[in-house]
Amino acid sequence: MTLSKAQIVVTSADGDRFAALVHETLSMNPHDPLLITFNGYQPWLEQVISTCIDDRYDELTDLNRALQFDDTVKCPERSNKRSMQIPWSFLVDQMNVPDVYWWTFGKEPPPDHPQGVDEIDDYRFRIAAWSCGRRACRFDERVPVVLIFTQSKIPAENVMHDLFFPYFYEDEEYDRPRRDEETVCWTFLRLYWLLTDWQNIIREIERELEEAELNSRGRKFPVKLRTRIMHKQIDRIYELSEYMRFHSRSFKKLLKLKDTMHKSPDDDNDPVWDEMDDAVEDLDQYAYYMDTLKERFLNLIELEFNIENANQSDYSRYLSILATLYLPITYLTSIFGISTLTAPAILCLYISIPLLVVSLFFTVFFPWAISRFQKIWYPANKNNVKLPKNSFTLLGEELPSSADVPRVIPIRDPSLPRQHAARQSHHRRNNSKPRSKSRIRSLSARGRRRLGVEDKV
Repeated sequence: MTLSKAQIVVTSADGDRFAALVHETLSMNPHDPLLITFNGYQPWLEQVISTCIDDRYDELTDLNRALQFDDTVKCPERSNKRSMQIPWSFLVDQMNVPDVYWWTFGKEPPPDHPQGVDEIDDYRFRIAAWSCGRRACRFDERVPVVLIFTQSKIPAENVMHDLFFPYFYEDEEYDRPRRDEETVCWTFLRLYWLLTDWQNIIREIERELEEAELNSRGRKFPVKLRTRIMHKQIDRIYELSEYMRFHSRSFKKLLKLKDTMHKSPDDDNDPVWDEMDDAVEDLDQYAYYMDTLKERFLNLIELEFNIENANQSDYSRYLSILATLYLPITYLTSIFGISTLTAPAILCLYISIPLLVVSLFFTVFFPWAISRFQKIWYPANKNNVKLPKNSFTLLGEELPSSADVPRVIPIRDPSLPRQHAARQSHHRRNNSKPRSKSRIRSLSARGRRRLGVEDKV
């Protein structure tokens, strides 16, 4: 268990010692938020916390138990649905490249770490938070309290001991006065920034995609093995996308607090709301990248099957060439093998040589002749589409030159003579004006002449 900038290992009998350390920390850092982390789970943990923190320990214990032994996640929500105040709690799987959890502290992954595509559990850094807000600490009710729970694993212990508290205490907005709702959002966002990096994950997937393309181009492994590896990578992308959607949903749910919390007009807007908006936009962009990488993997798998089908076609072509060469000779040999045929044996040789030459010529010349005929009869540049110039908008224009204002055919009054109606229609066309100035600007030259609109300089 870690407290503020000090570290203490306690048992069930050391509750008073833990409370004394909390009191000492508050005395040295008055009015600073109290941040406590717990690594692992013990059944007597609520007894230790109750020595200095007043809160709902049964729900808090359930949250820590779910963190340690379940795979469930929990969006940020109030622990008491009937109350509009703190406490708030959430259980999130932060996501990052597995090796980053070791490289950050100058260590290498364990040697027994399996090679190949990492499992989704290796990406997860499970962390739970319980925001008590103010009036929870017995020694100072004005101090907001946040409890952080992690699993008892080596990466989690490294983060909590060496990185967690320096990261929070060096933040310029750590001691900023804020409301309880803003404290929950700030805690969630800072934990996300510290532990989650979707850019690292996308870079790793891009590297694996490049490696898959090189293996496909060099035919390094059998096609079955290559496609199986790529299918596993696609499955992992689907799993990562689910966690990404959970992060996006959590941020959007927290952003709703901005409209529901009680705030006076004179209060400044906390920058955490703008930072969370940026985080949601970044997650949308990362989701687009993930979809693009998934499509590229699927296209590469389709290419693998197409190449394999093309290879099978080439093998069939070679067999057809061999059959074209040897089938006539085999047929001729079977004729001379008839016992009732008394032709001399040398005659078979005289017929076989010209027949072999004809078969060889047909085998070589016929595919070349067909290919040549197709190139002459169906040239590659014959079906090139010629783009019409008047169908495209030129630089500085708003409409292509082919865009014209449709003619308005007036309804002729049957009581008037035909010639009078024609003069009336011509008069209306000449005196008609566009409905707005933007309409004048959007008309082409021909359309302006048709509507009788003069160009003004």
